[in-house]
Amino acid sequence: MVKYMNKNKSFLLLWTGKFVSELGDKFYAISMAWWILEESGSPINMGLYLAFSIFPGILAGIFAGAYIDRLSPKKLLIIMDAIRGIIIFCMAWLYFTGNLNIWHAFLSAMLVSIASSFFNPAVITIIPRLVDKESLTKANSFIQMVDGIATVIGPVIGAGVAILHGFTWVFALNGLSFLLSALFECFIKVRAKEQSVNLTNTSILEDIKEGFKYLKQNPNMIRIMLIIGFAHFFIGAIVITMPFIAKSIDGNGIQALGYMEMALGLGFIIGAMITSSKKTVSLKINRLFGFLITVGLCFICIGVVSLQLINDLILYVIIIFIVGFAIVNASIYWQTFIQSSTPENMLGRMSAISSLVGDATLPISFTLFGILLDLIQFEYLMIFSGFILVVFFLKNAMSEYRNDISTMNS
Repeated sequence: MVKYMNKNKSFLLLWTGKFVSELGDKFYAISMAWWILEESGSPINMGLYLAFSIFPGILAGIFAGAYIDRLSPKKLLIIMDAIRGIIIFCMAWLYFTGNLNIWHAFLSAMLVSIASSFFNPAVITIIPRLVDKESLTKANSFIQMVDGIATVIGPVIGAGVAILHGFTWVFALNGLSFLLSALFECFIKVRAKEQSVNLTNTSILEDIKEGFKYLKQNPNMIRIMLIIGFAHFFIGAIVITMPFIAKSIDGNGIQALGYMEMALGLGFIIGAMITSSKKTVSLKINRLFGFLITVGLCFICIGVVSLQLINDLILYVIIIFIVGFAIVNASIYWQTFIQSSTPENMLGRMSAISSLVGDATLPISFTLFGILLDLIQFEYLMIFSGFILVVFFLKNAMSEYRNDISTMNS
């Protein structure tokens, strides 16, 4: 990893900036959730905060791709990180002066969500202009590794800083992390686009329509978008179910939940590290199906193990680690597929649509599975979800295999 980064300083700057801001974001998230509960004691306010953190970004995501294709993704990264840094610094100042209110949290969540809807697809878009095509999988693996590391250590740092120094320091450090990220991004050197979007003869709405027209004409891209949505819907099940799994284990449920969340993050890290170490990685779609079938089998295992009243935390930690390993590899696959299969002048829109599909599916999943968990034991829900994942992607894998055999014989 270090050797690769030293060869590509611009990618190193992107990775470092994303790592710093992602880490700050993770410990800000846990501290903000705690502050809202402490300030209002209302689950409704927590729900509203989560809604403001998600839905504005989904709406803005419709326009984000067109702007990314029109403008420099590097400039967008810098601007969006700077905006997020200023917003969070304002939160720190409001808390420090004793003027922070719940509505400030909702407003900041909305603005950060909108900025993130531009930032995240811009990262996917800029990577092919920093590395060669053969290195896309490796580069995406390193980027995914950031999420895993931040997931594992971010909440721990956030809780520690909040306990020792208070919320002002947590908010200020997160604001600083975004500004540092923007500073790193200023020094990125980006290869010029091979193709450019006509900036004078088309409107943003026409560019959005052109993006959906391109998607409609590319069955493989539609297939990937549908897989992203389907996978996110069922992966949302593990997020909403983990607290119930932890509660079912004898002993300290909160501690068990912490271990399981750490295992999920470690799965992201190890999965990304292994993939990044490979010289070549196949982009055959059956590889993607294999990872998602693995997730389904793990879901079934969780349900069966719990029904057998096996309270061994280590067993659950291992299964959830495998889930994290499979999820991160699936994510690396579809990001690399989109980057390698899309013309540069359309990449921002395809990246934004993929982010939009995932971001829109997760809250639907959280809501539905939350309702179902009130009606059904989580064990049966996990087995049912796993069964659907295995059957759906196994059927697709077998169909793909038959097509490959037919092509070879023709």
